[in-house]
Amino acid sequence: MVSIFIAGCKPNHKSKNDLIDLKIKGAVKSIIESEYNAEEKFGEYQKKELSFKTITFFNENGKLLSKKFDKNGLMAMGVESSWRYDEYSNAIEETMFFEGKLNSKSISDYDKNNNLIEKKHYDNDGKLFARKTYEYNLSNELLETNEFDSKSQFNYKNRFKIDSSGNHTEWRYKSDGELIYKFVKEYNDLGDEICLTSYDKNSYEASDIHHVYAYEYDNNRNMIVSKMYDKNKELKESTTYEYYDFDNFGNWQRRISINLGGETLTIVNGLLKKEDNGDLKKVTILERQIEYFD
Repeated sequence: MVSIFIAGCKPNHKSKNDLIDLKIKGAVKSIIESEYNAEEKFGEYQKKELSFKTITFFNENGKLLSKKFDKNGLMAMGVESSWRYDEYSNAIEETMFFEGKLNSKSISDYDKNNNLIEKKHYDNDGKLFARKTYEYNLSNELLETNEFDSKSQFNYKNRFKIDSSGNHTEWRYKSDGELIYKFVKEYNDLGDEICLTSYDKNSYEASDIHHVYAYEYDNNRNMIVSKMYDKNKELKESTTYEYYDFDNFGNWQRRISINLGGETLTIVNGLLKKEDNGDLKKVTILERQIEYFD
């Protein structure tokens, strides 16, 4: 099951610890995640075929070192990413491989406040194909990003605003100023995203709402419900999450997701295929193997 928007914590462009952003406790060295399609048998959900498998490594500061999609499974991609950091834990280089071969590399620059100010993207031949710049206010809050192609032709602009209630609004525009989308994110006191509203137009009128995504969490900040509504406030998709097998650090090792409606994305003969589930119930089981530093 795949939604356009995925809920998370409040965005932090200067995060020093990816594990905190992922809500994972302890000095984690690696995580192996395996997701399976599942079906109900004898009153319980049982695993069927493997959908995908990822292996993620972290350094001792909790920052991502590498992430690899295993070549087994229905969503097998053969993709691997790795990161390199400066002495301030800023990600200065990200390299992506596909089927073991270099696919692309991104190089980032930061200002004296450790704000990301520019990211350049290069292809496997080392040629620049895209560039993105970042602008901030005096409080180091992200105000604007601008995207350019290899010839410095301006393509897209994103603008950001945080209101007095802590809600985040983002606008995305084409180079001619035409609005592509606008959405507003709301958060609870712990910084977990609880609502995302996307709009068709550059306004906050209820009549211009395109979709609303609502999220609920348990006392451990694990998401337990995800719902999507259309502009008529009709429920279009609902997913519940159940967590099991917590380790000594309080991290779950098994999650069952039960999805009603929505869309499923699969890869068939190398092509992305989208299917409308209608009212079909789709169940997946995600298992995690977490290794910690000594």
